[in-house]
Amino acid sequence: MELELHVNAESHRKSSKLADELLGMLKSYAPWIEFTRKRVNESDMELGAILIAILSAKSVVELAKDPAKELAKGIAHLLEKRRATITIGADGEILAENLRPEDVLPVLRLILAKNK
Repeated sequence: MELELHVNAESHRKSSKLADELLGMLKSYAPWIEFTRKRVNESDMELGAILIAILSAKSVVELAKDPAKELAKGIAHLLEKRRATITIGADGEILAENLRPEDVLPVLRLILAKNK
């Protein structure tokens, strides 16, 4: 299963920079999850503002111990610290847009429950 995390800010450059910051945070909060970057536009030089969280069997086991809490902490931390919003979807389907910090954990739990 893959989760797409779209970082939305006032400019593409700012979104990309915040995606870098979020990636660093998520790697420290949830080191068992593999992350990749995706460009919004393939012709862009920058890596883009989309992170893909690849949830392998091992990462799903880790998340099941405390469903999505660590992943949600990293995302909520960025939202509290910066002026940005996050859009989250599973396997290409957008489920929630412009999330606030307090919305992240319930949305992640819903996505994970729906995609078991």
